[in-house]
Amino acid sequence: MAIETVQEKNKRLTKEVQELKKALADMTDIVINKDKEIDRMRKRVETDFAGSPTYLQMCEKIKRLNAEVTLAEKRIVVLQQRCSEYSQRSAAPGLKHNERGAGRKKALSEDQIAEFEKLLQQGAGEKQLRERFGLSRSSYFLYKKRLAEKQ
Repeated sequence: MAIETVQEKNKRLTKEVQELKKALADMTDIVINKDKEIDRMRKRVETDFAGSPTYLQMCEKIKRLNAEVTLAEKRIVVLQQRCSEYSQRSAAPGLKHNERGAGRKKALSEDQIAEFEKLLQQGAGEKQLRERFGLSRSSYFLYKKRLAEKQ
C-alpha cells in the first residue's frame, strides 16, 4: 500500500465532505417534502372528518347536552331559591309548616290529649275513652302509645 500524501488526503476528504453535504441537502429536501405531505394529509383528514356525518352528529349531541346542562343549572338555582324560601318560612315565628293547614287533622286537640291522659291515668276504659272523644280503635291505641313514649 502506498502512503497517501497530504494533498491527496485533503482532496479525498474534501470530496467526502462535498458528498456528505450533498447527501445532507438531499435528506433535508426529503424531510421538508415529507413534512409538507404530512401537513396536507392532516388538513385533508381534518376536513374530511369535520364534514363527516359522525362529526356532525357529535356536534349536535354536544349542543343538546350543553343545552340540557344549562337547563339543569337553571333548575338547580330555582330549587335552591325555593329551599331558601321554605327554610325562611319555617324559621319565622307563628307560621305553620303548611300555611294552608292542609293535610290530615289530628283527632284530638292539645287540651283533649291532656284530658285523655288524665282519664287514662284514673283508670278509664278503652270503650269509655273512645266514645267520649270519638276515636277509632287504632286512634285510641295510637294516642295511648304516644303518651306511653312521652313518659
